[in-house]
Amino acid sequence: MSAPRVVAHASWRALRHPGWEAATLSEVEDGWRLAGRAEIRFPEGPTAIRYRIDCSRRWEPRAVQLVLRTPAGRRRIEILRSEAREWTVSGFRNPDLRGCTDIDFAASPATNTVTLNRLALPVGKTTEIRTTYVMFPDITPIAVRQRYTRISERRYFFEGLHNGFSREFEVDERNLVTTYPEGWERTPVPQRRGAGAARRPRASRRMNP
Repeated sequence: MSAPRVVAHASWRALRHPGWEAATLSEVEDGWRLAGRAEIRFPEGPTAIRYRIDCSRRWEPRAVQLVLRTPAGRRRIEILRSEAREWTVSGFRNPDLRGCTDIDFAASPATNTVTLNRLALPVGKTTEIRTTYVMFPDITPIAVRQRYTRISERRYFFEGLHNGFSREFEVDERNLVTTYPEGWERTPVPQRRGAGAARRPRASRRMNP
């Protein structure tokens, strides 16, 4: 099996809560992988997040690994999706998620990338989807309805139909968020160690059980 081929890096500064996120998008032998790390100070306390999302060639999420560290301890979940859109969470089938096509992390700009690449919406088109939605720091996934509208080549309008949240945002050529008003601000990706860079964004490191 060949090693993942990195196609993009991105990093962001959180605007609602103090924190940051760094992600790496890679092409793997049978699809795509989005891996990232984040540190965010939620009202409940500082939270470190590490994740990996493996997708098919058509950007359908197949496996999600998520590790969370808070002052209360460490939590880990694995979310799997079958071709029949059946979902299991940490080994247990979750019928509430049946039929969901996508995965979304509430406190992350990165997961938009997977959904936008899967949808490949033409400019001016709108679509509604059913999504497995993960809140932080409570990482129990729930099923929600969302809507995306492609306004222009690089601009989208997002609506969370379950909570009334909406936002216009912009992306780059890989559909990685560049501007997300009141949420996230894209920052330069630090260089690798040895070139005077911070260690922080090594997001593509292998997930540990």
